[in-house]
Amino acid sequence: CFAYYKGMCLLRMNSSEDAIPFLEKVKKATDIDENYIKDNAEWHLSLAYLKNNDKKEAIDELNKILQTPDHQFQNQAKSLLDSLKKEYILFDLRF
Repeated sequence: CFAYYKGMCLLRMNSSEDAIPFLEKVKKATDIDENYIKDNAEWHLSLAYLKNNDKKEAIDELNKILQTPDHQFQNQAKSLLDSLKKEYILFDLRF
């Protein structure tokens, strides 16, 4: 899937803002049968949001990962959310 690889390359090149639309496209795609690619795109989308300083979107994506049965990044999402909760508890963000 072109969008997946393009998004991942942009993210690795520290162009998170440019990577987001490609990773979102993969997330919404209905023609991708491999959970591996979608799971990776969703996880890296949350990281791209964080790199872009869009914590609300990152938290939303991480929560969606936690709610998806058998998502391969559930443990990482939980760990990252726990860290974010500790870091932002003073700002009263809703998780």
